[in-house]
Amino acid sequence: MTLPLAACGSKGFSLESAVPDTLTTGTVSGALSPASDEWTIRNAVSSAIVGEIGENGLGWANVASGSRGTIRNLTESREGDTLCRDFTTTLESFEGVFLYDGRACMERSKVWTLHRFEKVG
Repeated sequence: MTLPLAACGSKGFSLESAVPDTLTTGTVSGALSPASDEWTIRNAVSSAIVGEIGENGLGWANVASGSRGTIRNLTESREGDTLCRDFTTTLESFEGVFLYDGRACMERSKVWTLHRFEKVG
């Protein structure tokens, strides 16, 4: 029984047959990618029921990047016809844990956009 298994591994490993891992990075432009953490956070902020977020905050997770965090201090205000929400959030990723200060606003077109998303400290 062990002879057939040994034959399967007898070919060995070569560098020519290895497939390298790749990592693609980029910068945030005006339009958010559906895979970005900012997009995920904006969606969580825009869909939250502000008065129902307790002491523990509102958790979010981005399955595409593996990042996650907690939104806190979510407040709502109006600037003329524009509805805005200010917030802080943690962002936990393979790079570490960071705190961000943000503002999302719903434009006249009923589309939410991030007006501010800045790392604190």
